[in-house]
Amino acid sequence: MPIIAKGGRKNIKIRGILLAMYLILIVGSITMLYPFMLMISSSLTSSFDFDDLVLVPKYLYDNEALMKKYVCDKYGQGQSKDLILSYNMEGKWNNWNDIREDSNFMGKVAANTGNWTPQNRGYLKNINNDWLEFRKTIPVGEIRLYYDQDDNYREFLKEKYLKLAKKKYGAKFDNMPVSEQEKKALAVLNQKHGRAYNKFLEILPMKSFLYLQKWFPYQRADFNDWLDYKKHCSPDLYDVFATKRLWVAYLSKRFLNVQEMKKETGLKFDNFSSVPFPVPVANKKLYPAWQEFLQKKYPVRLVSFDKPAKFNASWRKYLKVLYQNNIKRYNQHASSNLKSFSQVKFPAKAPDNKVQRVNWIDFILEKVPVKEWNLNMPETRYVDFLKKKYGTIASLNKAYGSDYKSFAGIKIPYQKIDYYEVMTNPGSTRANFSFRNYVRVAEFLVTKGRALWVTIVLIALTIFSALTVNPLAAYALSRGNQATAAKVLILFLATMAFPAEVAMIPGFLLIKNLGLLNTFAALILPGLANGYSIFLLKGFFDSIPRELYEAAHLDGATEFQSFRMITFPMSKPIMAVIALNAFKMAYGGFMWAFLTCQDPKMWTIMVWLYDFQSRYATKPGLVMTALVFASIPTLLVFLFCQKIIMRGIIIPSMK
Repeated sequence: MPIIAKGGRKNIKIRGILLAMYLILIVGSITMLYPFMLMISSSLTSSFDFDDLVLVPKYLYDNEALMKKYVCDKYGQGQSKDLILSYNMEGKWNNWNDIREDSNFMGKVAANTGNWTPQNRGYLKNINNDWLEFRKTIPVGEIRLYYDQDDNYREFLKEKYLKLAKKKYGAKFDNMPVSEQEKKALAVLNQKHGRAYNKFLEILPMKSFLYLQKWFPYQRADFNDWLDYKKHCSPDLYDVFATKRLWVAYLSKRFLNVQEMKKETGLKFDNFSSVPFPVPVANKKLYPAWQEFLQKKYPVRLVSFDKPAKFNASWRKYLKVLYQNNIKRYNQHASSNLKSFSQVKFPAKAPDNKVQRVNWIDFILEKVPVKEWNLNMPETRYVDFLKKKYGTIASLNKAYGSDYKSFAGIKIPYQKIDYYEVMTNPGSTRANFSFRNYVRVAEFLVTKGRALWVTIVLIALTIFSALTVNPLAAYALSRGNQATAAKVLILFLATMAFPAEVAMIPGFLLIKNLGLLNTFAALILPGLANGYSIFLLKGFFDSIPRELYEAAHLDGATEFQSFRMITFPMSKPIMAVIALNAFKMAYGGFMWAFLTCQDPKMWTIMVWLYDFQSRYATKPGLVMTALVFASIPTLLVFLFCQKIIMRGIIIPSMK
């Protein structure tokens, strides 16, 4: 029977009250729905646009926002300077925040790339294809990789060392559990790398300090694995080391700004990126700065000599002074077997021997004029590549739609490449940004851990035990001696008077003494009997007419048959409520699961989520995606079990 009759609803005041009630309910639902929608929206973002806090990320409908997000994701959150120097935008941008807030970002890009017309699209395609072809010629030791490679690199190492472990242990390796196989593979990796990793998740990609003057690739097993991984990557991921970035950074520190450079040199440029690179010897005003740059900043691993014999005499003289004319001492350090310094020859490039390499570096920096250096810069390699392919600057201009006067004016086209990659297929780029977090979390949750399966088994066992132990206990109290049942019921209700944390430490010690840590028993046994559920069930069982049981006993039914054929079928609504509460307890439980099951093999989704949040704290979009994944089961339960939830609210109040 409705609270307000149909006749009463015709009254204007009553209608106003109803309308106000509906408005309040709508506003209340919005306050609940908005945070959830914001969480879903944030899961589609990255560190670049996470702080926008909008219901629909801009990159889904705006090409400028898409381009900004793309370059941030490609170059890396900590590499804004590389993008700024590559785009010749020093002074206009200082960090990613400046790029994010630049309302004319696309206009600046279009000024250097041209508009997205069919003709210009063809030019950009030629540039992109040539750049991709050129990147294949660069040694992997001179490249960095775009995008985050952590997970991919770990998978590469896992696959490689699983094969090595199988080779080491033979046929018995295939009969080992997957977890044991991974342990053996990790042991092989630790032995080879000289490390002590406990799991593959601890491994991070190696760092290459390509911009440091005296840095050389490490001659170690772990670094060789990193180089091997880069060889297996697509050239699309290659970020070619550009020495011009070093040159521009050097100029900005030496002169502070272009006005200061004009005062010192008399030369005026719009920005430091416009300064000639490399600087010819004939340029008297800039060559001193260029000379200092080479001697203090330029990576010496990129230096070689076409005619090394020219420096033999000075090289021998340098070594004689350094080693006090002691050839034995030199042989000991250089791993050689020479009879005299007259047999020493100047290497055309840096030697592999570490001591000899240090001597070689110090010698060329102190004794060899920079005009004698052969600079193996990626920029000059790129120009040589284009010269070989097109022959003349006119042919290149025709293919690129450019107006270069000579090959010397060609720069690496970072901006055009990025613009072409985004605008060629913006739909797939948006789809990648939208779903990659979900794919990554799903792969991690389903294929790289057992949290999902452990949680499913735990929920099934918890619901089964809740629908077995609690109803039987409540039935015994309902059908037994009422005076005794009341005392026992008070004992059950007393367990509700204290927070669960109070019993956590003694419960943990008991589970530990029983040897049940990291087992399903540790997760299920402490909550096997629930005082609230027993109290709820007993009250419901008491409402069932006693005549039904008496009739059953006259027909010869036992107590268990009476429970199975009378009590249980009539108690399905309350049983559903108990099952729902058991699901919430098993799925949402964190602290007890974290305390008793610290082995990753027995982590539940909530424990895995805690670890995931701490591991990817710097990637809030990924963390938000994990939260969305974790909320899906409870959301589905809420949508499909609303009647059960209402019974859980109404039935206790009726009792």
